Parts: sequence; C-alpha cells; structure tokens
Amino acid sequence: MSAFFGSRQRDRAALSGTKYKKTRKCMPNSIPNTEDEDMLALDTADAISFAFGLFNLLRLVSYIPQIAAVARDHQGARTISLTCWTVWIGANAATALYSWIKLANFGLASVSAFNTICCLLVFFVAGYKRFIFTRSRIVRRLVPLKRLPAAVSVSCN
Repeated sequence: MSAFFGSRQRDRAALSGTKYKKTRKCMPNSIPNTEDEDMLALDTADAISFAFGLFNLLRLVSYIPQIAAVARDHQGARTISLTCWTVWIGANAATALYSWIKLANFGLASVSAFNTICCLLVFFVAGYKRFIFTRSRIVRRLVPLKRLPAAVSVSCN
C-alpha cells in the first residue's frame, strides 16, 4: 500500500526538497527486521492509507449502479441533485490538482481524477435525461393529439 500512496518520510522529504534515504534502526545484539517483517508492521498512517484505498476502490465501483440507474430513468432523473454532483466534481478535481501539483502524489491524483470523471459522467447523463424529458413534455404540449373520428360509436348490446 505504501508503494501506491508513498511513505510519510518520503512525502516529507519531497515537500522539503531533501533526498529521502531509508535507514534501518536496530537495537544492539538484535536481529534486524527483514523486508517481510516490515511489510507486516502497520502503524496508524498505514492503516489510514489502507482504509483510504479500500473506500476509494469501493467508491469507484459504486459509481456503476448510479450511472446505470440514471441511464434507465424515464422521468428526467429528477431525483438526482445536479447541485450536489457539481460540488463533488469540484471537490474531486481540486483534490486531484492539489495532490498532483502540490504534493507530487500521482497515485492520489489519479484516483481523484477518476472520481472526477465518474462524477462528470453521472452529471452529464442526468442533465441529458432532464433535457430529453423536458423537451418531450414541451413537444407533447405543442403538438395536438390525434383525435378519433366522430363516426366511431360503441354499442353495448
């Protein structure tokens, strides 16, 4: 996980402009940790990074049913708040740009950029559905319905 999100020491070194050098601390008369033991040790930052990655993966997968529901809607996607999706688009885009430019964290930037793309997709599909629904309602009002001929009669014998 730290390969994707980067280690705290490496991130701090990148921000301060210094070179990051990994060092191992070991106690005298002790066996130094192997790479496998380093991989198993989780501190708070690693647990938070793991949770962030897991929930972002779930979030990326959760866009699929939302997009499908909006695409199937025949009532103009009235239950979708375009204002809310606009805020999410802005938040994800700002996170992507900040993490790419300021933090130089390409992993976080790419996840946030993909979130932005998915939010834009939901926004535009919902907007298109609203446009089509509104246009069809206007057309129905302007075009008179064809009426049955007056000569048609119904008998109840």
